[in-house]
Amino acid sequence: AATAGSSPQAHRCCGGIGILIMTKTIRALAALLVVQILIGAYVYWPRATAETGGLLFAGRTDTAITRLVIQDDKAQKLTLEDKGGTWVLPDAGDFPADAAKITPLIENIKKLKTGRLITQTAASHRQLQVAEDKFTRRLDIQWQDGSRSLVFIGSSSGAGATHFRLDPQAEVYLSAELTSYGITPQASNFIDTSYVTIPAETVTAIVLENAAGKLEFEKAGDAWTLKGMGADEVFNSSAFTSVLTQATGVRMSAPLGKEVKPEYALAQPKAILLITASKDSMLQEYTLRIGAKLGDDYAMSFSGSPYSVRVSSYSALNFTDKTRADFITPPVTPTPAAAP
Repeated sequence: AATAGSSPQAHRCCGGIGILIMTKTIRALAALLVVQILIGAYVYWPRATAETGGLLFAGRTDTAITRLVIQDDKAQKLTLEDKGGTWVLPDAGDFPADAAKITPLIENIKKLKTGRLITQTAASHRQLQVAEDKFTRRLDIQWQDGSRSLVFIGSSSGAGATHFRLDPQAEVYLSAELTSYGITPQASNFIDTSYVTIPAETVTAIVLENAAGKLEFEKAGDAWTLKGMGADEVFNSSAFTSVLTQATGVRMSAPLGKEVKPEYALAQPKAILLITASKDSMLQEYTLRIGAKLGDDYAMSFSGSPYSVRVSSYSALNFTDKTRADFITPPVTPTPAAAP
């Protein structure tokens, strides 16, 4: 019922005005939201037309980069250095690096452009992961003339768009040349990971010694046997082939260097392999040692290389955990006859 002094028509009129005002407010807020979205898209969306920007390192296209330190957000570092025209890992006894894997990265660093500007304020550095204390990758670059540059690689903003910043400048740009997943401080990305390469067909004998004892494998013609087998035992050739393949084709996770440090425990190894192979009608002997566990890897040395290396646990356990029983085929248990 209408209150005193008012009419139903007046209430309907007031209600209609209220609804009209509310509708206009909602429309205004919606329009404002659309404008904000468009502004955000304009600021953060990679724009192909902005690719015309100048080079970040203008004037250095003919200046060589002689040292590069890559660091990730977990403080893992990798140093690459050009020594006399040869790229090496100086922290691993100047282990040779693969220039063919480093050159594309160097070229992409020099191709960085300043056309796709995202922000000029330091307040956004952490959000974009290009801050000194929050970044995805940190590139410490040393040039041939001795000067240095520090570049932070940050978060991705879509396909072909990664944030980067040249320190101490505040400007943040987008790049399609570099990505964090393409620059990892892992030695395996920049070296030849082959460590032991012995043609398996040239091997004539292997002696494996670990905590379980000593196993001597001999080759007679094309067949392998385990020394000391009983007349009723059957050699598991498949299990041995796996060991032979692993022993003659070891790949490293990373080089450790030429210095054999006590923590590698290579003087008291968990396993030793003595490999005899025929080369040019002469017998050659190689020694492989598996030492201490280093994180997820194991230390390893090889008499055919001056470097000690890290190998995966999978590779190491193929030698440290083997026992005689692994190379003997279990006897077949006869099926009991059915009861009459």
